[in-house]
Amino acid sequence: MEELTIRAVELVSPAVVKITHPLGSGQALGSGSIIDAKGYILTNAHVAEGATSYQVTLANNQTVQGKLIGLDPFDDLAVIQISQPDLPVVALGDSARLRVGQTVLAIGNPIGFSRTVTSGIVSALDRTIPEPPSPVTGQATTIPNMIQTSAPINPGNSGGALIDLQGQLVGVPTLAATDPEIGGVAQGIAFAVPINRAKAILPQLISEGRITHSGRAFLGVATSSVDARIARAYRFPVDHGLFVAQVVPGSAAAQAGLQQGDIITKIDNRDMATTADLQDSLLQKKPGDQVTLTFYQGSSQKTATATLQEAPANQG
Repeated sequence: MEELTIRAVELVSPAVVKITHPLGSGQALGSGSIIDAKGYILTNAHVAEGATSYQVTLANNQTVQGKLIGLDPFDDLAVIQISQPDLPVVALGDSARLRVGQTVLAIGNPIGFSRTVTSGIVSALDRTIPEPPSPVTGQATTIPNMIQTSAPINPGNSGGALIDLQGQLVGVPTLAATDPEIGGVAQGIAFAVPINRAKAILPQLISEGRITHSGRAFLGVATSSVDARIARAYRFPVDHGLFVAQVVPGSAAAQAGLQQGDIITKIDNRDMATTADLQDSLLQKKPGDQVTLTFYQGSSQKTATATLQEAPANQG
């Protein structure tokens, strides 16, 4: 195991870079992985946002200029490019092959300590994780199917390399969990965007500079939560669910017969209490999947089948 770990680090570490750029009165710090001999670097959107040019420090401590190629805030991914000959490149793995309990290594620049290696295991898979609002845009996102790992992730690790013992990139370290009770970072719980999601996004970012096909499921409603107090005030026929404030014309919801003013109580067999319930249900689906909607239209309870569409790229 020790020899495998050392070999994987030696294989990948030369392709992990430090990324910095001015941000407000300070400096943004993150990591990235060189994924192509053309100088493409995969990192997090929250590392790259707020700038279009960057200082990229290579493994030999040489600093070169990088430029923004594409940004995808909904998946927290970005591509930066540098122009430099004979670049080391990390191989992209297959995150679908990961197993809980598998050893993984995180390589990055936590708190500025260049190419630091931490180790842990894959502690869970397919986590749906909300990210905090961007300090640059104020926009928040929720990312499905994330890898949970016990490998320590600290500020500066973001955008770096989560690798397996074969030296393949399996994820992009993104954030550590926050303890809701004490407000600090939870120990031994961190998350990475799976590399298979990145592989689906990379061609779009490189060719278009943005995502043009989100790959995410879309119902086509804007909703707000209904509770007993609201139900009494508005004389709704049910004291829980999601009030449909808007239905996108031509969307899956519209085709299923939903109208403004309806109240959705279930999607498939799952109760809907908050908009987060709706979002989480959709993140588990993909375009083309069918869902059963249970809803009230006026005082009548109805059910309908909706075939989910692809979310517009600007909605994640």
